[in-house]
Amino acid sequence: MSSMPAVDLDDELPSYPDELKMPENPLHRRVAETVAHAVHLAVGGRLDCFRDMNWYPRDGGNAIAPDVMVLPPGIVAPPAKSYRQPPDGPTPAAVVEIPSETDSFARFRRKVQRLQALGPVVYIVVADAGTAA
Repeated sequence: MSSMPAVDLDDELPSYPDELKMPENPLHRRVAETVAHAVHLAVGGRLDCFRDMNWYPRDGGNAIAPDVMVLPPGIVAPPAKSYRQPPDGPTPAAVVEIPSETDSFARFRRKVQRLQALGPVVYIVVADAGTAA
């Protein structure tokens, strides 16, 4: 009998995330797209920058959906919806999280703590209704 990895039902995406499209509020979407574009320009082809990409880390937990994820080039080919990290596959170099007004502080903090434990550099971008994006 094989054991299944522990699944935290309060974790990021507890069911079939590649088939889900999470709604975003317009400000969150604009800020995420602006940050993704800036990251893409900054890494200049040395790394690949993704939006709306689920990450299945090798820790066996649920998928994570960072707002922006940066991977070594050629690891994921579009139109893939996810990065299923193999045992010897690279961890994303960086992820960007943008808290939305629907995120509770405790849930957002747990997500960031898990991301930090998995190893990528974590950037948090805070925007509010007064922010021009």
